[in-house]
Amino acid sequence: MTGRGQDPVALLREVWFRTADRLVIEGAAPWELDEALEAAGLAMGPFEMMDGIGLDTAWAGRDHALAAAAPERRHLLVSRRMLGDGRLGRKVGVGWYRYPGGGGKVIDPLVEDNIAEEAWFARLPRREIGDVEVRLQMRLALLCAAAGLVGEGRTPQDVDALCREAVKAPQGFVPALAGMDAAAVQEVRADLAGFCARTPEVWEPLLALWDGWRATQEGCTARPFD
Repeated sequence: MTGRGQDPVALLREVWFRTADRLVIEGAAPWELDEALEAAGLAMGPFEMMDGIGLDTAWAGRDHALAAAAPERRHLLVSRRMLGDGRLGRKVGVGWYRYPGGGGKVIDPLVEDNIAEEAWFARLPRREIGDVEVRLQMRLALLCAAAGLVGEGRTPQDVDALCREAVKAPQGFVPALAGMDAAAVQEVRADLAGFCARTPEVWEPLLALWDGWRATQEGCTARPFD
């Protein structure tokens, strides 16, 4: 999940994008997910961000060779199709959104059709995913990746700043690792354990990062996700 020597901003974004991709194949619409995160104060959601970076650039470095073979990589099905269709983002006028005339983003219903089709071919059940769950899963994934970076020797303060840079989030969107009390830490773990019960192949590696960091800590003050 983390890798020594890897650019930490790129690593945090990969976890961010991966979680967004997975929520979409499970049932969320890309624009609804973006809107849920923008409502929490982010400058943009992950799909608009991918369009801005370029889907080919966002894809680079991913282990896509086994994209359809392993359950934990099924989230890549839609991104792989987008690339195959030449939907590389704003620079070509179409990605997760359309950008008519080089202007602002416009919802593209074809994307939702493609997502549903890929899920059907992969025999993946889809479900309704509300804004609260979107924000919780995205925050948890990013928080676990941050904990992994602290476990590799970076300071919590540096990692908090890296998280804000990576996903264009306001301060407080992801709780400061340096300011968590024991109850807050345990609350995060309980949320992670709940998601592990549903999709262990996705959440167990993240839970391991959290537990690795948690074992080294003596708590402080903040509550998560107030």
